Amino acid sequence: MSTIMQRVKIRITRTKRKSVFLRSDFNDLGGYDQIGRVLRVLTNDGLIMKMGYGVYIKARKNRFTNEIMPDIDGGIDAAFIETLNQLNVNYDLDELTSQYLSGDSTQIPAQMGFIIKQRFSRKLAIGNAVLND
Repeated sequence: MSTIMQRVKIRITRTKRKSVFLRSDFNDLGGYDQIGRVLRVLTNDGLIMKMGYGVYIKARKNRFTNEIMPDIDGGIDAAFIETLNQLNVNYDLDELTSQYLSGDSTQIPAQMGFIIKQRFSRKLAIGNAVLND
């Protein structure tokens, strides 16, 4: 018999297709409060980082600074895109990002810009990068 902590940890570490997890991804493993406590412990342990209300991302230690950082291919922008897709949020990329990705511009945007096309009040943040501030 495994504990809820072990089952959540196994689900996070064995999932290769996604790096962002919603609290609701673990509803089948236990009650709301139990899952909340487990996610808090895993955040303190550095296995995951909290991006916003009910949104978590896999984490790892940076080998140079020993700081906890997101563990996702594509960086912070990929994390925001994956999160918006999981939350079924309708969005577009801003004009500068779209021009760069289509090859119409060689100017590289410092950060992807998102245009949210619906009501979305959740604030998402990874370090200094904030979406929907």
